[in-house]
Amino acid sequence: MIWIQKTVVTAFLLFYFFSLNAQTPVWVSSYGTNTPYDGNSFITGFGMAQITPDTPVDQALAMAESYARTDLIQKVQVQVSSLTSSFEDETNGNYNSQFTNETESASSLNLFGLSTENQVENSMVYVLSNVKKDVLQEQYRERMNGLLDQFLQTANQAKSSLDAGNKDLALEQLMEAKPVYSDLFSTWTVVQSLGGGVNWRPENVRDEINFINQQVSALINRPVTTLDDAAWWLANTLGKESNQPHTVNLSAITYKNTGISSEFANYLRQLLTRQIGNRTNWSIVETDARLKQDPTHLMTGTFWDNGEDVQVILNTREIESGKIVTTTEVTIPGEVIEQSGYDILPENYETALADLKAMKENKGDNRGLQLEVWTAKGQDQLVYEEGELLEVSLQVNLPSYIRILYHLNDGTRVLLVDSHFINDRDINKPYTLPYQFECVAPFGVEMMQVIAQSEPFERVETKTIDGIPYLTEDLEKFIANTRGFKIKKQEAQQTEEVLTITTIKKTE
Repeated sequence: MIWIQKTVVTAFLLFYFFSLNAQTPVWVSSYGTNTPYDGNSFITGFGMAQITPDTPVDQALAMAESYARTDLIQKVQVQVSSLTSSFEDETNGNYNSQFTNETESASSLNLFGLSTENQVENSMVYVLSNVKKDVLQEQYRERMNGLLDQFLQTANQAKSSLDAGNKDLALEQLMEAKPVYSDLFSTWTVVQSLGGGVNWRPENVRDEINFINQQVSALINRPVTTLDDAAWWLANTLGKESNQPHTVNLSAITYKNTGISSEFANYLRQLLTRQIGNRTNWSIVETDARLKQDPTHLMTGTFWDNGEDVQVILNTREIESGKIVTTTEVTIPGEVIEQSGYDILPENYETALADLKAMKENKGDNRGLQLEVWTAKGQDQLVYEEGELLEVSLQVNLPSYIRILYHLNDGTRVLLVDSHFINDRDINKPYTLPYQFECVAPFGVEMMQVIAQSEPFERVETKTIDGIPYLTEDLEKFIANTRGFKIKKQEAQQTEEVLTITTIKKTE
C-alpha cells in the first residue's frame, strides 16, 4: 500500500514537472480566447485557479475545471437567451401564454461529450473545456423528441378521461402535461441555439396548450376576485407533486426576464407561501446562506402585464436533476390588482432597466479572473424589505481589489466599498465582506455593481454627504473610465457582477 501511494505521488510530481517545462499553449497565453477548436463546430470554456498553501494542485485543478465548465455553459446560455428574446418578439410577447418562464439554468444544463485539457505553470492551473456542438445538439434533440411524445400522450390521456367522465383523473393528467411542456420548450431552445435543424416549433402544439388551459379553468371553476384567490389557484394546481414531502425554496416572483420584482409580486409570494403550507405536503425553506438549508426543489415565478390583466407562471425544478416537476399559472384581472393597492412595477423600472443594459454591455474579457457574488438570499431575484440587513459574500480565484458601487432608485450612486483587497490566503473560498448595509427608503429597483480587479483601482470622483461618498460621474463616464483601465494596463485583469435588488416598504 505504501509503495502504491509513493507511485501515485511520483507520477503526479512528474506530471507537474513536465507541465512546468512544457511550451505554453496559445489557449493559456490568450486566456482561452485563441483555441485550436473551430468556433463553428465547438463551444469552449476557460478556467484558471491559483495554487496556494490552502489550495494544493489537485484542488486548484478541480476549481479550474469548474470555472471552465461554467464559462462554457454561460456561452450556451447567451445563445439561448438571445433565441428566447427573438421568439418572444416573433410572437408579440405571447410565448408566455404557453406557460414557460425560463430556459435551462446553469445548474440544470447537462453537458454531453465534454472534454478538458489542462496546463500547470508556476503557481497557476489552467483548464480548457470543449464540446462538439453537433454531439450536444443530438443529445438534446433526442431528449426533445422524447418529451414531445410524453406531452402529447399525456394530453391525449386527459382527453380520454374527460370523454369517460373521469374529471379527477383528467385534471391530474392535465397537471402532469404542463411541466412536461415547460421542459420541452427549454430543451427546444437549447437545440435551436446550437444550430437548429428541427422543423418542430412550440406553436405546433398551440391547440393542445389552449385545450389544457381551458379544461383546467373549467374543472377548477373558481374565479379570481382577490389576490388570495390567485394564490389559492397556484397552490391547488400543482398536481400530484403537492402530495410529496418536498423541501422547496420559493424565490421572488419577477417581471418577465428582468429579475425585477415589485410590491404586488412580493405580497402574492407571501400569500402563496401560506397557501402552499396549508394545502400541500411541501415545506417552504427561505433562502439564507447562513442557515445552510438544503432544499430539494426550487420554485421560480414570472409575471407579465398585458394591459388588461396579469399572468403569473411558476415552475418548480428538482435541484438534483434539474427536471421541471410542476408548472402552474393564473391570470389575475387588472381590477383585482388595482383594488389590492399594490404597484405592479417599481416607479423607477424603466430607468433601472436602462442602467442594467448599460452595465451588461461590453463587459470585455476578464482574462481568466473569476468572480462570484451572492448575499444571504442568494444572487438572483433579490427582494429586501425595509430594515433588513444585506451582507455581501464573494469568491475570486486570484488576489483582487474589490470595488462596490450601489445604484440607488433615484439615480444617485454610492461608492460603498473601494479597493478592498482579497489576498492569496482568502482566494478560492467564500469571503464575506466586513460590512452590513440596511434597507431604507426610498424604495424601488436598485443595483449592486461589484468589480474585481488584479491591480489597484484608479480614483473616481465623489462627494461626501452625511458621511456617504456619492459618485459625481454619470454612469456612462464611470463605466468608460473603469473598463478603459485594461487598455492602459494590458496585463490587468478585471471582471464584474451586478446584483439586481428590489427594495420595498415593510409589509404589515
